[in-house]
Amino acid sequence: MRPEKLAIVLLTVIVMAEGVKTSNIGYPCSPPSIPSKVQTDSNTDVSPSITEDAETTPRLTPINGDTPPSSSQEAQSDSTTDVPPSTSETIENAPRLTPINGDTPPSSSQEAQSDSTTDVPPSTSETIENAPRCNSLIVAVKNYDMAKNACGEIGGKMFGYEHVQSNKTAEETFSNLMSSHVSSSSCNYVWVDIIRKDDNQFEWSDGPNFGLQDSWWGKNQPENSEECVAGQRYDDWKLHDVYCTRVRCTMCMDALCNSV
Repeated sequence: MRPEKLAIVLLTVIVMAEGVKTSNIGYPCSPPSIPSKVQTDSNTDVSPSITEDAETTPRLTPINGDTPPSSSQEAQSDSTTDVPPSTSETIENAPRLTPINGDTPPSSSQEAQSDSTTDVPPSTSETIENAPRCNSLIVAVKNYDMAKNACGEIGGKMFGYEHVQSNKTAEETFSNLMSSHVSSSSCNYVWVDIIRKDDNQFEWSDGPNFGLQDSWWGKNQPENSEECVAGQRYDDWKLHDVYCTRVRCTMCMDALCNSV
């Protein structure tokens, strides 16, 4: 071998030796690196995760710009699709009738009240108050208390102070009544609502005192024992005091017509 070639070989060996020495000094304990080709091959068959699939899934773009419903909105829509409306919602959403002439239709309470009062007949007291009144002579003889009660039963009162006409005396008023009612009857005495008090004075039971000197008293009347008073037919309807337990006819004032 020529000396020139030998020198080149030796120089090459020295250079390679120096390169190996330098490599061992910089990385004394480092393992040999893995070729990139091997690393690429080891990751080739690893399948992507679910998260990577969701992230890499293409998004649908709505045609008209409407945002598609989310999964929560779809669930809410599915849960309420077939639920019928409640009674309160039905009532609130029911159509309201509008009166044609502006009249407000009656409420249920007004209709009930109208139905309850439509056919109610007037009460007995209303019928009696509105009935026509007449002055009636009760021919059936009764004592004083029974006669007053009988007048009350037909809505009237025994002839008393309130029935004396303002333009006539009590005697004139009573005499006119007797002449028109007793002429065809058999009544000889008719009660007048005057009674004797404890002090031996007489008074109208519903009014003032009735004087002992009044001209309406018959001759020698009143006597000293009887407590009630009646008009006497054969004395021109002058007053006589009589026992309250005796039975007499009765003149009922303002009684119901045709009640006797």
